[in-house]
Amino acid sequence: MHRHTFSLALALALPLFAATEALAQCPDPVDRITTFPVDGSNDVPVNAVLHAEFPGTQNPGGRPTWIVLDSFSREVEGTEGWDDLTATFTPASDLEPRSPYYARVSVAATGQFLNFEFNTGDDRDVAAPAYEGISGLSWAHRDDDWLYENCSMWPGESILYTLDLPGATDDASTDHLCYHVYQTSGPGISGPTLRARVADPGGELTVLQPVDQGEGEICFRVEVRDLLDRWDGNRREQCVEVILGGIFQNACSTSGAAPRSTGRAAIGLALLVLVAAASRRRGA
Repeated sequence: MHRHTFSLALALALPLFAATEALAQCPDPVDRITTFPVDGSNDVPVNAVLHAEFPGTQNPGGRPTWIVLDSFSREVEGTEGWDDLTATFTPASDLEPRSPYYARVSVAATGQFLNFEFNTGDDRDVAAPAYEGISGLSWAHRDDDWLYENCSMWPGESILYTLDLPGATDDASTDHLCYHVYQTSGPGISGPTLRARVADPGGELTVLQPVDQGEGEICFRVEVRDLLDRWDGNRREQCVEVILGGIFQNACSTSGAAPRSTGRAAIGLALLVLVAAASRRRGA
């Protein structure tokens, strides 16, 4: 009887534990160059500043250069900028409304170049974006096998953080905002550390880190920038307490919404405990 009771409890609890693994897949590669606006964008504000974001793994070894052409293949005049991470092109005047544009950013030291195209809309962007910040944060431990199957190759066991990100608002199109993800607390973190820059995360973003960078209190913050280099100004953080090993794994949080794995895992564990207690009473 005890064996049957335990088998029933296990059958009921396993789907709940399995549901805790329904987290996002691995993030996009962190070593690629990203442009804002992204290639193929429409309704870009006519006063936009063009951006090319270079990750630390792709130091161009010098100032990137720009060529921007209008629909008649005429070169657009403007000012170029570079801060060792981001190359910018600021047109000397507003772009033509409802018109296609072609841009190329080149790196002389490596011969690398990146092309992208976009279409302008009717309006200027006149106000900074508004954003409420991260609405939830959860984490999961991932071993070598899982990482190999889902992320190609990754150096060793890792922690996958999943950030819940509501959409920002802006007076121009929200399709052209840049979401900057900073880690603000954790091993070796002495100040906000940029972990990702993405366009339109679609409500959820993942950050992958080696386990030796992940135990303890881990905090993240997300800020939003528009194409005029204006920021939303929020400073909202979300934190989780990462404890590796045993029953604590994937189940601890210190602020905001509790990790999504916590509730179902706790229900499954409670069910096993209740059934075990009932079995003991029957055997008494």
